[in-house]
Amino acid sequence: MAYLETFRDLFSLAYSIRDTFSFSGVTVIPVLMEFMRHTYGLHGAYFLLGAISWNAVAAGILLRPSALEKTNEVMDASFAPTEDIQGKDKSIKNAMLMLKGRIVSMVTLLFNFLNLSPVIHHPIFIVYLTVHALISYNFTVWAIFLVPFGTSLGISSEHAVLFSSAGGIGGLFGKILVSLIFYFDKMHPLAASVVPSVTWCLAVSCYVISDDYMVLLGTSLVSGFSLAYIDAATVAMFPRYVCAAHLRQGTVLNYLGSGLGVQLGGIISGAILDFTSSFSIVFGIMLLNGLLTIILGILMYLWSLTTTTECAIIKKYTNKTGDFTNRT
Repeated sequence: MAYLETFRDLFSLAYSIRDTFSFSGVTVIPVLMEFMRHTYGLHGAYFLLGAISWNAVAAGILLRPSALEKTNEVMDASFAPTEDIQGKDKSIKNAMLMLKGRIVSMVTLLFNFLNLSPVIHHPIFIVYLTVHALISYNFTVWAIFLVPFGTSLGISSEHAVLFSSAGGIGGLFGKILVSLIFYFDKMHPLAASVVPSVTWCLAVSCYVISDDYMVLLGTSLVSGFSLAYIDAATVAMFPRYVCAAHLRQGTVLNYLGSGLGVQLGGIISGAILDFTSSFSIVFGIMLLNGLLTIILGILMYLWSLTTTTECAIIKKYTNKTGDFTNRT
């Protein structure tokens, strides 16, 4: 949301550039964890990983508060104690006012969380949410089971971990390519979802039919490229399917759906592996998800040709003020 509010018309380019660095961790962390595990043991390795993760706290402190956070600060201040309120009774009254303000804020946030207005006003957004959830599912399963899949083939963990590193390198190139395409304003909706889904399906097929180490290493490179590309491009295209009035709530639903895909990916694939001990079935489901993403991507593009992201709220506000910018 910070990117939407800060960069507005440049959101797609700004997000794709930011997303370029996300796969750096996929490239480096698996090799680093394997080294730390051998050097310091499993508990020591996770302790050091936690220490590295604390850098996110320092980076988060540097982020400027959004308009919503500033509004909440003003609301809290309106219920804060004042110097002219003295005595026990007035202190209790003041505390109750502060509690009331907090409850109102929480109820408002809960209402916004459950608000489905983006999908009501923009039915095409349902298809988008499904595509993003499928992508998140595939990425989670791929990232979790790539190394165990290699060791199940008799490959040593030192060599199997290179599958993740190869995927991270491919993902880095995928993110860079997306950034360049958005920089030159050449991204087509089909190129954002359908094309990388085709390469993803071809790569996942190799996991099922091949057990050659070099083939699987190259497959990991291509699959990482495809996943990173489609994820960055899909999220960057998000304002195309929701009007400016519903961007904030659309963002909430977007990442709620993505998080659901992440959770289901681990649960479903883990259960399948426990019951069947077959990585082929796990990767086969990811292949089916890729095929479904292709179909939905084409449907989403054809649908977008016959609809507009501008809804009644935008028109009503524009007619009254004349200054509402449709950032889609």
